[in-house]
Order: sequence, then structure tokens, then C-alpha cells
Amino acid sequence: LAEKHSGIVKCVEGLGFLAALVFHDLETATCFAHKVNEKYIDVSAQTYKKNCPAAVLIKLPLVTSEAGIEFIIDTFDEILEEM
Repeated sequence: LAEKHSGIVKCVEGLGFLAALVFHDLETATCFAHKVNEKYIDVSAQTYKKNCPAAVLIKLPLVTSEAGIEFIIDTFDEILEEM
């Protein structure tokens, strides 16, 4: 996703169920998080500290299936395309 949407997403960080999309700016990260939440996927923009990166934290359940992960990635991709 970071490579495909490099104008919006700076990088993807994390490992396994601990992941984050890092954006170039906080306003875009917050907007993305709200749009994802509207699709009933639990993410949050990291806005609670003064010097936090513009990151959206991905909160996958431990019982997420491969199909569930593919759905989430596809949903993220669709939202990023719209932004």
C-alpha cells in the first residue's frame, strides 16, 4: 500500500498483528482513520502526543483469518484511492 499510494502513505511499519500505516501528515492520517472506522474496521490515528508520527494504528483481532486480512487491505486500498 505504501508503494502504491506513496503520495499519501510514507511507509508501513510493524510486524504481524502489530502494524501501522505512517502518513506524510496528521490531517490525512486522521481522515483515513475516520473513513476506515466508518467501514467498521478498528484503527486509530496516533494523535494523543505532541511529537507522534502521523500513524494509523491497525488493531486486528488475534483470530483474524487470511480472508479477513485481505478484506482489510482491499478496504484500505479503496479508501486511499478515494483520497
